[in-house]
Amino acid sequence: MNGFTIAGHVAIDRVITDKGENIQLGGPPCFCSVLGKTLGFQVEVITKIGTDFPRILKTKLHSLGIKPNYSEDYTTRFELDYRYEPRRISVPTICESIQISEIKNADRLLHMLRKKDEDLDLRIQQLTNLKIMKL
Repeated sequence: MNGFTIAGHVAIDRVITDKGENIQLGGPPCFCSVLGKTLGFQVEVITKIGTDFPRILKTKLHSLGIKPNYSEDYTTRFELDYRYEPRRISVPTICESIQISEIKNADRLLHMLRKKDEDLDLRIQQLTNLKIMKL
């Protein structure tokens, strides 16, 4: 296989500067997906968004080939305030967790799952036979 699967949350980023604020698509799965595809890899993204996800950003997700799962929870949101030095970052909402059972049909996994514990990679490998990619 010439590709990999990314599991993690796409986000709604609120970027604040002295000139105003902007709402945009964000989150590690989006950035990794764009990079992987630019380098010629087949990339699958496993992610969840809430019902609050803006339609315009759904269009951008689909243009990246990302087909999210839907949750009743709010979408993960980041606020990045560049009016301060150093910038201030907050995470007002975090979407529902992605379950190991949702990771299927993949043989290489790059994950940004919320629960980063010592045994997570081992448990994923035991349950799915995936090869875990380390950053």
